[in-house]
Amino acid sequence: MLPKSITLSIAFLTLFVCSSVAQAASIERTVRAGKTNLIYQFAVYDPDTCGSMGYSKPSLRQPKNGRLTSKRVRYRTDLSGNCTGRMVNGVAVYYTPSSGFRGVEKVRFGFGFPKFADSISGGYHNVRGTLTVK
Repeated sequence: MLPKSITLSIAFLTLFVCSSVAQAASIERTVRAGKTNLIYQFAVYDPDTCGSMGYSKPSLRQPKNGRLTSKRVRYRTDLSGNCTGRMVNGVAVYYTPSSGFRGVEKVRFGFGFPKFADSISGGYHNVRGTLTVK
């Protein structure tokens, strides 16, 4: 399981959103050279029932010294609330550095998320980050 700083749930969205939303996150990670590294997970689910609100479609901007990929996953949420420890549907983002690369890599990616209530429209979650490849 990823630490809380990596896992993001849009469950809290219903508390403050009434129209289109753009959210942003910043990440810093140390990752292993020569390996595929899980760097982020994202899920949209109902905070009361923990039911999935569908998979988010990722948009990955490929970095200079590696490759970003994504995969649909099920994982246990570690965010506080009714859904702590419950399985949710989400999307995981992985980074694989180019062969022989070590150093600092900047990454950018985002997720669209669907409309999931009559009064709340979908939105977009942007992620920018710095990966240190060792």
